[in-house]
Amino acid sequence: NDQYRNRVRRFWVSSFAQARITGHHREGVGKLATALAGSSNRFADERGPVASINFVTAHDGFTMQDLVSYNTKHNLLNGELGRDGSNDNHSYNFGYEGDTTDEQTLFLRRLAVRNLFGTLLISAGVPMITAGDEFGRTQRGNNNPYNQDNELSWVHWDWNEQARERINHVRLLLKIRAEHPVLRPTNYNHGRELSDHSTALEWFDALGETMPEWEWNSPQTRSVQYLASMKLAEGVDRLLILVHGVNDPAPFRLPNIDGIAEYRLLWDSSVDDVQHLHTDSMAIATPGQRMHVTGPSMRVYAVRHRAITGNTAPIQLP
Repeated sequence: NDQYRNRVRRFWVSSFAQARITGHHREGVGKLATALAGSSNRFADERGPVASINFVTAHDGFTMQDLVSYNTKHNLLNGELGRDGSNDNHSYNFGYEGDTTDEQTLFLRRLAVRNLFGTLLISAGVPMITAGDEFGRTQRGNNNPYNQDNELSWVHWDWNEQARERINHVRLLLKIRAEHPVLRPTNYNHGRELSDHSTALEWFDALGETMPEWEWNSPQTRSVQYLASMKLAEGVDRLLILVHGVNDPAPFRLPNIDGIAEYRLLWDSSVDDVQHLHTDSMAIATPGQRMHVTGPSMRVYAVRHRAITGNTAPIQLP
């Protein structure tokens, strides 16, 4: 699904280049939301979201690390005077072309990669990861190394601390995806009825209100929350996902929904080390709670429902 690739790259990468130049992002959250929901604009209902092979990078393009490290391709070593390889990469170097020791640039690159991986592994559809992206493999800006059977294209296994931190993020995201069927629907759901094969989505703005129609395509709207729900034999699987697509921190208010007791933080792209998630004072949040979310970032919360009481013993929903 190359449209998926382009939408995700534009939202998390090239739009920040545009914002640095003009002071404004080029697009809002609407197209990214469609990608997260399984790209129903591209595939017929009878095929469902599993028809979408979701990817951010592929074998004949920038690696994910190079996507956030180079503004342009660097293909002279291929011997074609730079004519080969795509010129439409939607990439951004976040301040420096290629390698740098600037800590702020390196932080922004790490954050962008985590948001790319978070989107890929939370989206409905079939995720595809290019080998080495999970620990930061680089091709030094070459986006078409078809004739580079050498150290430029080989996979290196001498990981540094940043590589191991990235791997831990990917592992945690894969674990969340495996444990929550709501992230793996086989059918589209165009309403709010719960079923055991599709995911019902409820969309909210940053302040926890129902997302107005006009905001979907407004470049000023770069933040959204959505509650993903799927019926299971043992209850309901639910996750709350927050997307904050600007640099500045912003106030968020978690949706106040009947029957939900609390939200438990499972993943946050803004932290370098996933071990810090277990000590985060905001790991448990309540419906309607206000918080400041730093950006650009994503969060995934598990949902705990209120106990149902009646003439029998209380029943705790999952």
